[in-house]
Amino acid sequence: MNCPKCKSRATGRIGQGQYYCWDCSIEFEPTPAGVRVYRLEPDGIAIPESIDGSPVSGSTLTSRSQANTGLRRESR
Repeated sequence: MNCPKCKSRATGRIGQGQYYCWDCSIEFEPTPAGVRVYRLEPDGIAIPESIDGSPVSGSTLTSRSQANTGLRRESR
């Protein structure tokens, strides 16, 4: 799986349908309508943002646990 932001192949699966990019440190999930991208804050908060790095308008903060366990690097 390539990162939708930086196009890197250094991604890891962190959950069902959820991925993490090791190069640009974003979390993303492919959906039928496109890709949802989240910028991760040091305290574990995931902030929705667009692929170009700008915040998504009208979005709210999504509290997610900062999962350092279970990260697995995929090289597909």
